[in-house]
Amino acid sequence: MTTTPSERLMRFMLLVHTPHDGWDGLTETAAQQELDDRAAAVSQLRDSGRLIACSPFAAPREGREVRVRNGEPLVSGIADTAAPIAGFYLMEAEDLDEAVAIAASIPDSAAAHLTARSFMPLPGIPGELPPAVPGGRPE
Repeated sequence: MTTTPSERLMRFMLLVHTPHDGWDGLTETAAQQELDDRAAAVSQLRDSGRLIACSPFAAPREGREVRVRNGEPLVSGIADTAAPIAGFYLMEAEDLDEAVAIAASIPDSAAAHLTARSFMPLPGIPGELPPAVPGGRPE
């Protein structure tokens, strides 16, 4: 049985951690340049076929943490951290080294930091992602 290149690739989540004041103090021109740089990086990753999805997140104050204790849900605001998760890139790479190289090519890595994590399959647990499609676009 022959495998396709996509079947040999691993899935990675690149989490973008940005300081709370990450864009504070940027001029309108500098902020637009940051956005343009990210759009170019996303376009390049899509064209490479490695990008599956990406998105920034709303501010932490817009989210909630949920825990269940003694059968009761406990809901609170998201904990204030020095570098909250600001967004993600879901992608495919040959291995962790390639995922790290791709993370380093994303402009967010210059002003913030990215965490590269591979997915861990759990036998019998549904929810596997569909295979990536060429160019990172749905058919």
